[in-house]
Amino acid sequence: MKIKTARVFAVVFALMGVAHIAATFHPMFAGKFACLPPEPRAEFTYISLVFGLFHVLCGVLLFFILPKVHESVFTRRLYGTVMFALIIDAIVAPIFMRHDPSSTALICLLLPIAVLSYKK
Repeated sequence: MKIKTARVFAVVFALMGVAHIAATFHPMFAGKFACLPPEPRAEFTYISLVFGLFHVLCGVLLFFILPKVHESVFTRRLYGTVMFALIIDAIVAPIFMRHDPSSTALICLLLPIAVLSYKK
């Protein structure tokens, strides 16, 4: 039951990445980035898309890894690597994006995944 709940959080995490990507493209198509010079606009778009794709990838990986996380060394290491990357992201994101609520939501989604997937 704990792993199924952790998988739900992983799906929510991936959906948050999809929402972040959509939030990047919507203003771009509405022309709201037109006031930015071309170089910062490209950097902003790239960083936003990478941030969203990173969360989609990690959420999908966690979804598939969690049921088998305690079965082999490979899945434990892959799980540990993904969680380490996400924890670093959860620490750094609020520093660089103080006004973005999704940076705070990272920690709120990571903690249940970590706690629910822990096996005694």
